[in-house]
Amino acid sequence: MSNASFITDESSGTESIAALCAEEERSSPGLLRDAALILMSAGITYVMVCLHRHHRHLQDTKRDREEAEESANASGNENKKGSPKGPTIQEDQLATSAASLSKSCKMLVQQPGEQATGAFISAVLNQLWDHMNIAISNTIKQILEPTLKDLPVPLHFTRLDLGNIPIKTQNMLIHPVNLSNDGDILTPTIKQSQAGVQIDMDIIWDGNCDITLQATVSKSAKFSFGVQHLKVKGRMLILLSPLTTELPVITAVQYGFTNPPEVSLQFKGALLGTLTKKFGYVQTALLNVIQSTLSSMLVLPMRMVLPMDLGSYDYLDVYQPPVGMIRVRALKGRGFTVLKKVFVNDVPDTYCMLSLGASDGKRTSTQQDTCNPSWKDESFDFILYDYDQKIYVQIFDEDKSPLDPDDELGKAEISVRELMKIGGTTELELMLDGKKTGCYVTLSVEMFYLSDQLQSLSSIHYMGKGNLCGLYTIVVTQAFNIPLPRVEAATYVKVQYGHGGSFEKTFYTGTVADYPGFDALNPMFDQVFYVPITAEMLKENLSTPSEASGKNTADDNGHTCIVFTLIDAEGVDGSKGHGELGSFTLTHDNLVRACKHTITETRPIGNGGAKIEFRVVLNGIQSEEEKLLWEEEQKKRKSLHVAGVNNLDPLLVDIDHKERVRVTALRGRGFTVRKRGPIKKDDVPDVYMRVSVISGEENDEPQQMGWRTRTIKDDTMPQWSESQDFTIDTARSFIRIDAHDENRKGKDVYLGSAEVSMAHALRKRMMELELLQGTSGTGFFITLKVVPLDEPAISHTENESKDVVGPLAVKSSPPQFHIGDVYGTIEVGTEVIDNDEATIVSTTSTSTDKKKSSKLKRLGKKLTSRLPGIHHHDHDS
Repeated sequence: MSNASFITDESSGTESIAALCAEEERSSPGLLRDAALILMSAGITYVMVCLHRHHRHLQDTKRDREEAEESANASGNENKKGSPKGPTIQEDQLATSAASLSKSCKMLVQQPGEQATGAFISAVLNQLWDHMNIAISNTIKQILEPTLKDLPVPLHFTRLDLGNIPIKTQNMLIHPVNLSNDGDILTPTIKQSQAGVQIDMDIIWDGNCDITLQATVSKSAKFSFGVQHLKVKGRMLILLSPLTTELPVITAVQYGFTNPPEVSLQFKGALLGTLTKKFGYVQTALLNVIQSTLSSMLVLPMRMVLPMDLGSYDYLDVYQPPVGMIRVRALKGRGFTVLKKVFVNDVPDTYCMLSLGASDGKRTSTQQDTCNPSWKDESFDFILYDYDQKIYVQIFDEDKSPLDPDDELGKAEISVRELMKIGGTTELELMLDGKKTGCYVTLSVEMFYLSDQLQSLSSIHYMGKGNLCGLYTIVVTQAFNIPLPRVEAATYVKVQYGHGGSFEKTFYTGTVADYPGFDALNPMFDQVFYVPITAEMLKENLSTPSEASGKNTADDNGHTCIVFTLIDAEGVDGSKGHGELGSFTLTHDNLVRACKHTITETRPIGNGGAKIEFRVVLNGIQSEEEKLLWEEEQKKRKSLHVAGVNNLDPLLVDIDHKERVRVTALRGRGFTVRKRGPIKKDDVPDVYMRVSVISGEENDEPQQMGWRTRTIKDDTMPQWSESQDFTIDTARSFIRIDAHDENRKGKDVYLGSAEVSMAHALRKRMMELELLQGTSGTGFFITLKVVPLDEPAISHTENESKDVVGPLAVKSSPPQFHIGDVYGTIEVGTEVIDNDEATIVSTTSTSTDKKKSSKLKRLGKKLTSRLPGIHHHDHDS
């Protein structure tokens, strides 16, 4: 049965879907995108279950048949030979190769997941294509045209239609994305650590487009040419993460290409021949613009992010860190031939260009006059974001004449996953113009992991030329309280590393202006930038103030700073931009002294009251052996205090973060009914918890505070809704939960425990934790809520309304005030500002005095009736 039959079997159903799409698009232009994503996530799951069951049935049938045949063959062989056949030489080699694989490589070989054809999504895209054609065409024109105008021969679109052939999807793999404590996405961990679901699929578009561009050579000389055929092919990933236990379950959808997609163009036009002869580079430039634009937006490490649940969305949780670093070597080549020319034979002078995914290529040295070159002493380091990223190798014959370009001898590619499956070293045959060349190159790869241990920054093993010894990760999430009128605000953040030095890098977030669905005064940027670190970069002393800014861009040790600058551009109303609104500096020494060398802050910027939320991480690098040794050492040193410190959220810990917070134990789920006694009587658990807040300096005895909740009898889904307030250093505190099943006739049964850093809990506000027994998950879950009680009041400009309740008001849902009785009490809502939702602090009193109860209820109604946007729920007393 075809996956697409659910939609395409009935023609009337197709027409109704198309009509519905057209009507909904007219009424709500952005609805189709959201509906398609929801349909994609829900429909794929259903279809995958059906396919999986069918696939399992076929596998079972095939396995039964093969076992019957093997049983028959085995009995026949025993009768003939009397002894089983031993392993072949190839089998011995395979066994040896498998045994030599590292733990991470073995995980790569397994790669669990569900296979699918992709026909379901193709059918959905087919129905949406008329609308997608218009939306994608407008986006292409908006994004590409500014770049095309800056070419030596400026181009602009005069017609842009993608045709009637929709995008198709094939070869889908749906698999879980798990995160261990060290961030290794391949390590199979307990259920609690599942970060999401990833869908990998081939995207193929063979479009019969109608695109016309005009090339402006001069004011009087303009040429038009067209693109009648555009083909795009690539492997796309769709990441549904993080997952929650509240609808819509998926917090955000991320999508992008794992590697640069293949793009080919077929041009048309009466003057195409003349244009090609005189301005042949125009077509090449157009293709390069398309490739570079895709790489800058949709190829790893870049991803597009679409929040699905703004109430729980936090880019710091959505963001996926790199897998690690790989060191690539082109060991040797063979099979190259001597080129016979008129006067002399030309022995090739070969060199390699190596790249990973969309990264810039790196060049080896040139091996002069040899058909068997060797580059075994040269290596190049790349940051790895996904094991399916491909290593690309191109080999050229260097020509010394500036008028004679280097000749390409061939190219090859292989994914990191494939290369590590076979032990990390392989020989690849080069291809040229789609044909085999008979020439070969041997590649090897070595895996390294990101770590919060910084020994690699000073280790001689990482000091080779161009070798990476660490990584800065810079995440810019959001700004608050932009001190400008809303229609004039159009802000972005500039991030500079090493300003004025030889390793200077500058990054820019997107610009957020006043537009439906966007808050220009609290703009969300949600972008991440990477600065790979070499030993040369750390040695460079930039302590001299920058001539351009007059600011010191280095710390006291001469290490380069990272500078954040908030900038206002031209507003949507045409108002002139206000330029720089403020800046601040973060030094290398700040990161070295921070807990886990990570700073996560919302820091004031400028003098107008604006703030920027950001995270900067400094990572060292560890080889496989170094990682294993460190893990063994950590196991030996593990204790309650060490575990508490190591599980803290990475925040700056050399500053006192004393805050008042409220910790609420809300509810639990998943607890099971046990059979007890000789007659196996059902024992429904009586669950209570001990909630502990553990705080203390690294060298001091930790202080433990907390309380024991009441016991909820005979309930597998207990609800406590109990709170306590604490004044603690949030940077050095964590919450521990221990759950028990109360037993009146004996010892209470321990159900499990969980820990979470206070800083992480404050960011999430509400989170569900799985209880553990040792390192094993129990399937029992506890929901906590943690909110700050000391958030400062928010300043407003004269032109803005006063109903903004907090710095994250753009994410907030309307406050909910509940007036009613719970377990014989009356609740009177008193609002506490919460970034994600309004929290209710209950003032309880026993409902024995009906007059007092009635007074409280009338007071509550009167209070809520005067507040705009407050929903009143009337409950009987």
